[in-house]
Amino acid sequence: MSNQLGLAVIAEGIEIPQQLQWLQKLGCEFGQGYVFSKPLKYETAKILLATQTTYLSSGEYGNRCTN
Repeated sequence: MSNQLGLAVIAEGIEIPQQLQWLQKLGCEFGQGYVFSKPLKYETAKILLATQTTYLSSGEYGNRCTN
């Protein structure tokens, strides 16, 4: 429905890869949750945003996937 209305949707609480795959099949473009990164300290989040990194898959700086 959001696609038909031209609205972006952010899925929250994505914790396992299967949830992410299911949402992608539904056409959901944005999401957040532990599958991308655990909660970050302010300093780490600031650096993450400055580097335009899409998400961290493990640890604070491990296995970066970038735009």
